[in-house]
Amino acid sequence: MTRCSDAEGAAAAAGWKALLLGGALLLTALTVLNFLALERYQPTGPAIALLPQGGVTLVNDDPGRIERADFAVPLPPETAFVRIRAIAEADGIAPGRRPWQRGRIVFVKRDADGKGRWDLPHVVALLKGDTGREIHEAVFAASRSADRLELRIELLRATGRLGVAAATATPMREAPGFRPAANFLAGAWLLLAITVSVWALRRVRRRRWLIGLCWLVGAVALGLSVAPGEATSPARTVAVHTVDLVASRSAGAKEKQAALSANNFSIAKAGHVLMFFCVGIAFALARGRSGPVRIFLLAAAFAALCEMMQLFSPNRSPALFDLMLNVGSASAGYWIGLAALALLWRLAPALRGDRAI
Repeated sequence: MTRCSDAEGAAAAAGWKALLLGGALLLTALTVLNFLALERYQPTGPAIALLPQGGVTLVNDDPGRIERADFAVPLPPETAFVRIRAIAEADGIAPGRRPWQRGRIVFVKRDADGKGRWDLPHVVALLKGDTGREIHEAVFAASRSADRLELRIELLRATGRLGVAAATATPMREAPGFRPAANFLAGAWLLLAITVSVWALRRVRRRRWLIGLCWLVGAVALGLSVAPGEATSPARTVAVHTVDLVASRSAGAKEKQAALSANNFSIAKAGHVLMFFCVGIAFALARGRSGPVRIFLLAAAFAALCEMMQLFSPNRSPALFDLMLNVGSASAGYWIGLAALALLWRLAPALRGDRAI
């Protein structure tokens, strides 16, 4: 009777795993197909020239000086997104010691008091050294709450020459067919997440606490990954003013916005590393007797999935750099956690009675 129950339990567990893995693979394929097949943004009006004819050239030969030019970005009312396109070249730009001290083209949002809104990095291009004319393009949420929008071109304590031949702003919106398909897929992913939660709770009821912990950590990472930028902005603002990773407090008045933006960016990337390092450790703890390579691949795939899910967020988009941070941090956390567990098992044989996922 016991053997029969164990066999039935193993078969049920295998069925759950196959269902969850198959659902995740199917939804991943549909998501990638959707975002490759459909254009996310479409213009709602013509491109608006932001620079005078002939472009703008900044030259700086003093590493302690700042050369800067601001240009208004006049968008029609109710613009949801804006595509900034700039044709720029660098000639012997030698950056300063700080991350923000270089040639920069940035999209600036200002509030009613004229202060820059650096809730998210809005960098169009970072330039140093020598480059030929290159096209730099990025799409940003226009933020209707912002009082005005500007394009800033600057050599911020960086010597050399920065030439911008042309810059345009194109009002954009999400394509009509994009959001319904995205909402359908987001609902399917939510249903899968609920199913995983039920599976994890069933494991917890059988006293497999580490699986519940693993899913709890993973769910937090997934939630933070897909939350709109405004939702996590307060926490990042507190962190930016508490932990100064790039010495932004030593910046002068004219440098302050760029310094805070750089610190915000560094804090956000440090958050990626810490969060997915914890995800890797959680997967290592919950591995039990399952094959280490299989669970490692699962942890890496989950880290990649969290970045891909930003496709559904209205003002966020996945980035290759963030994908590498997620996967690398989860991998490091997993193998370090696994090594620590192996050491503990060697020191305390009683801990070897863990069960498989």
